[in-house]
Amino acid sequence: MLYVKNLSFSYEKEKNKRTKNCSYELNNITFSLDQEKIYALIGSNGAGKTTLFKCILNMLTSYEGLIEVDGKDIKTLSARELAKFISYIPQQREIAFSYSVLDTILMGTTNSLKIYEKPKEKEIDKAKEALSLLGIEKLKYRSYNYLSGGEKQLVLIARAIAQNAKIILMDEPTSALDYYNQHLVMKVVRMLKEKGYGIIISCHNPQMVLNYSDELIAIKESKIVEKGLTKEIVSEKFIKKLYNMDVKIIKENEGYVILPI
Repeated sequence: MLYVKNLSFSYEKEKNKRTKNCSYELNNITFSLDQEKIYALIGSNGAGKTTLFKCILNMLTSYEGLIEVDGKDIKTLSARELAKFISYIPQQREIAFSYSVLDTILMGTTNSLKIYEKPKEKEIDKAKEALSLLGIEKLKYRSYNYLSGGEKQLVLIARAIAQNAKIILMDEPTSALDYYNQHLVMKVVRMLKEKGYGIIISCHNPQMVLNYSDELIAIKESKIVEKGLTKEIVSEKFIKKLYNMDVKIIKENEGYVILPI
């Protein structure tokens, strides 16, 4: 569904339109994403993960290369049209106004509405279905800003479901959550995969990547250094290469534990 080919991007070029001697935050990035898989995008701080998301969302437009969704060049799509294919879940954040959970989820349906058109029964039903799917119906009339961190992240996922786009980009969805809610959110992500979504998660935790993702894309110094099946790639040697630290990986029953040395 999503195809990225020879993608390069420079903030210097974006801001100053310089084409010579500019440094690249992304350099010759190529990968494809299929439905029913969880992809982990990993790398150290400043590696270019968020920049890659912004290019895919067409928020940064001066990139070189090609980004296609469902066979369409994203540069030919309006924001409304692109929202029919890709939804974005940012890191946990506050909303300026105290919207209810239901209203927050309804914001995900605006790509199917005309300008100034109010959500109708069809859109309200979509929002309620998303609430039901995640088991958070009881939060429907609560204020989003007064929810716990885990509840907020589930509401943002519900908003993405209501948007009805089959590709979901998630920017460090568990970074501000406690241990229980980290795994609760990842269980929900697995459930979405089984329902046909293709998901890319930006993540700093290699243990989470190893236990929950199907494939990974590892970026270092603006380039992809590894991509493919997660369990074939993640090793003690790989983590040393990516993060310059020594670890021990232990297999325990159905999962893995990564211990720093």
